[in-house]
Amino acid sequence: MKRESREEDPAKSRGDVDLRNTTLEPAEVLRRRLSARRSVLSRRDPVPAFLPVERVNRPLARPDGDPILPLDVRFLVSRGLPRRDAIRATDVAARAGCAPGDVVLAEGLLAPEVYYRWLADELGVGYVGASELVPDPRGREYLPDVEKGRLSILAIKHPGPDTHAVIAPSPGRVGEVILHMARHPEVRARVSVTTPRSLETVRVCAAAVRRLQARWPLASAAFLFTRAQNVALGGAAAGTGGVVWLDALAAFNGMFVASGALFITAGAARMVAAVTDPGLRPTPPVRRRSPLELPRYSVLVPLYREEAVIGELVAALTRIDYPRQHLQILMIVEADDFGTLAALQAARLQSPFEICVVPPLGPRTKPKALAQAMTYARGELITVFDAEDRPEPDQLRKVVARFASASPDLGCVQARLAVDHPEESFFTRHYALEYALQFDVLLPWMAALRLPVRLGGTSNHVKAEALRACGGWDPYNVTEDLDLGIRLLRTGWRISFVDSTTWEEAPLGFRAWIHQRIRWHKGWLQTWAVHMRQPVRFIRGAGLVNAAVVTGMFLGTPLTLVAHPAFLVLLGFYAGDAAWRPSSDSFVGDLVLGVGLACVVMGYGGFYLAIKRAARERGLRFGWREVLGLPFYWTLMSGALVIATVELAIRPTYWRKTKHGVASGRPVSAPLRSAQQLPGSHLRGDVPGASAGGVSGGEGRG
Repeated sequence: MKRESREEDPAKSRGDVDLRNTTLEPAEVLRRRLSARRSVLSRRDPVPAFLPVERVNRPLARPDGDPILPLDVRFLVSRGLPRRDAIRATDVAARAGCAPGDVVLAEGLLAPEVYYRWLADELGVGYVGASELVPDPRGREYLPDVEKGRLSILAIKHPGPDTHAVIAPSPGRVGEVILHMARHPEVRARVSVTTPRSLETVRVCAAAVRRLQARWPLASAAFLFTRAQNVALGGAAAGTGGVVWLDALAAFNGMFVASGALFITAGAARMVAAVTDPGLRPTPPVRRRSPLELPRYSVLVPLYREEAVIGELVAALTRIDYPRQHLQILMIVEADDFGTLAALQAARLQSPFEICVVPPLGPRTKPKALAQAMTYARGELITVFDAEDRPEPDQLRKVVARFASASPDLGCVQARLAVDHPEESFFTRHYALEYALQFDVLLPWMAALRLPVRLGGTSNHVKAEALRACGGWDPYNVTEDLDLGIRLLRTGWRISFVDSTTWEEAPLGFRAWIHQRIRWHKGWLQTWAVHMRQPVRFIRGAGLVNAAVVTGMFLGTPLTLVAHPAFLVLLGFYAGDAAWRPSSDSFVGDLVLGVGLACVVMGYGGFYLAIKRAARERGLRFGWREVLGLPFYWTLMSGALVIATVELAIRPTYWRKTKHGVASGRPVSAPLRSAQQLPGSHLRGDVPGASAGGVSGGEGRG
């Protein structure tokens, strides 16, 4: 009956208002038009519902011909948008069948952040940027649905008992929201405004954080030990304590012999690698291919507090020799890292650079940022470069040639890493020697034997197919490279090597070095705990030989670091007073002494030969000062392992940041091109002050 009455008396359906002859204020006209209509705005939902029935942005006209601007654009004029732009946007919107606000944003008349800040002011509520969007676990059902034309709602953490909602209405719904807020001012205390891009960023980040855990729960480091592992660790600790209580000297001798055997094995492997030609298959010659022959490539660059190196980083990445139409460079930055964001905006990046903003959701780690960026990666091949990296320009082409000449099971190619300022301090010299040993001697030798290759934290080039098949990066693992390599191995993918170098910045002092080393050791322990949750499945997936090699690497590294200071103490006992010297007139004493001597010959000898060869190939100095510094350097690593073990128990996902841009001995790179040659970049996420046509004023990143 109501429908029939409306059809019979259209004036009543408009609230008895003749729009052609009205002299009322436009807002009052709109209120009366809506007064007789039923709306879902009054429904009682867990969060304020702003789902409108119809749009209120159709243009009106005064009797004198002066247009009455719709409500959803009038508030923009009152805050600074030129009226002529508002009238033009309204006319264009009427012809296109969209909202004037859509035209304002599409033509870049306002940046999205400015538009939604002004809307927040109009509503009398707060504005929330991407750095403040932390979803409330109680409001999981309100994670954003950012389909075009819908009102998106997100429940965020709030100190009070009531749910606090953040909304991002599409421009076509803004008028309804303004009217509803005017009628119900009591909801203002529980509502804020953000941009649709911010809500989309939160949705993508939430999915990235949960991706591996939802698909393969026991492969995620979201928790550390299973119940069975806790029982096994408790039994091992109790057994070790009992042996020490019964005979401490026997326990010490047993630990020394066992870890000494691993120390000798590691030294023997290094000795073999040092004296033999690895026979690594040379990288096929890089011929100039047409762009149509080359695969699409995505370069992921995680950044956090890296404003000091943005210029050099952009210059290094700009020198990459790869067709721009097939290249995507994602600069990944935290939403609250305003310094890095400002530096990126100041650089005025051009395509193929894009900015991906990571909200503060889940653990603040480098793999979390990479997991989110993987959603936007369009390349068939994906690689990671760190903020301080300077890859050789032809590295991507060499990797493509390696994949093209290899079998289909090749899933990842690791490039060499090297330090370009080795003479700056004690730590840079030994760090450079360590990198040369790993990436110029050991890993090429292991790759030639088709043994598992340990990935570096950067310059690992992965097939997108392989990356998605193994679950991508684990946001909770602090050595994402090591974990990714093992999961690639477990899912049937092979890792190889390419003869191309990425130059890095080494820690200058003890503080920076120890922070990085603690994170590495913690990640080793964390990764081993994760993959030993199902040891039988691990062996089946990786294969017996690969599983044995990986086990040897995992057990050998921490145990040799534990054995090294014990070995030095034992040598001191034998060199000191006879009263402190362990008994050597028995089989056990002779065995301990023999193991100690073998450690000197095979352990230190193998390390010496391998490092000497690595230094020769890299042109590094390796004199008597470096030889005498090795025991001290390894002892510091043993101390870092102790701290890492404690931190694993209390802060397993804490990311110790390494500061970059402090080295003064790095070679000077080519200068960044002028700003006139670098127009605005493409954007992923809610980048403060960014608009469709570039970077403009407005709101301002483990």
